Amino acid sequence: STASLTFQPTASSTRVLALHPVCEWRFQVSHGSSVIVKVLSGTAEKDGVELAPRNAYNFSGVKSKILTWHGCELEIDGRCDSESIADYGNPTENVANSHLNLHGQLNDMRQAAARDGREGPRVLITGGVNTGKTTLARTLTSYATRQGYQPLVVNADPKEGLLSLPGTLSASVLATVMDPEAVDGWGSTPTSGPSSVPVKLPLVFYYGLESPEEDPDFYRELVSKLAGSVSGRLNEDENVKNSGVIIDGTGLPEQTKDGFDLVAHIVDEFS
Repeated sequence: STASLTFQPTASSTRVLALHPVCEWRFQVSHGSSVIVKVLSGTAEKDGVELAPRNAYNFSGVKSKILTWHGCELEIDGRCDSESIADYGNPTENVANSHLNLHGQLNDMRQAAARDGREGPRVLITGGVNTGKTTLARTLTSYATRQGYQPLVVNADPKEGLLSLPGTLSASVLATVMDPEAVDGWGSTPTSGPSSVPVKLPLVFYYGLESPEEDPDFYRELVSKLAGSVSGRLNEDENVKNSGVIIDGTGLPEQTKDGFDLVAHIVDEFS
């Protein structure tokens, strides 16, 4: 069972949290405030991005979590809107184990693809609304880049942007470390200004609506164009080809058949 210790919003002050192995510190910070986090000892990661020891990470406007596999101490300075510790009686109960196992399976497929000169895995992540699809996409991407792979990541959900504004569909090769401080968790582009983390170069198509079902024909057209561009990049870059594709898909609708048809269209177009 999961023991979750919830804290009320705190005054701005510095405090130290000790986390057991395979535990998470979950937090939410509004855009109007910020919290600074340092890893004092042990190891920790945010969406698969390892946090450097003693480095000050400034988080604002995010709802996220920090995971430790082996235990750590975090120094936290600032006020969170809400925060809690997810401490598991049995560490294997944390779903992060499943994510890590999935990454291992995908890496086996990438190694086989490089050996045989063929494409790496293509993965579509979908499911209900607010179930952590984008977080899983970021985590799998970060684990891949940390091991030297260059996955091509696609955002097929116009509600939120990948290295872009909401209302867009986009794709980008993730070949360098991601930025844990970025609000979207991915990083920045050359138009974002100076960055300590290498910038990313996304291909972006403007859709202009929140839901694919608002204009399904136009959405299908853009998905097809995006898939064609992705296939072209895979053909011209051997490292990207071996690394494969990770698609952050749309949320599955509760009632409408149109939503499932659009998911099926993504599956068809991206093979």
